[in-house]
Amino acid sequence: MLEEVILSLDVSTTCTGYALYVGGKHKQYGYIKPKSKDWLTRVREMASTVASINSAYKVTHVVIEDTYFSKNIKTVKKLCIAQGIIL
Repeated sequence: MLEEVILSLDVSTTCTGYALYVGGKHKQYGYIKPKSKDWLTRVREMASTVASINSAYKVTHVVIEDTYFSKNIKTVKKLCIAQGIIL
């Protein structure tokens, strides 16, 4: 049986926080904050880092913060796209 590896993500278009749990124990946490001015480029860089974490730890489960509705629908759309790309 594989050891359970959980990656928890708090995604935004500027910075994504993460926490990694291996076998029920906290292993690592941090944030991914690319410097590009273009939001889509930043999200792609974050997705690449998440893919590296997945490759290194063989993630079995991903938990991601739910998207909430705000007054700016453009922001909500970008956040949903960011979550999709990262997942």
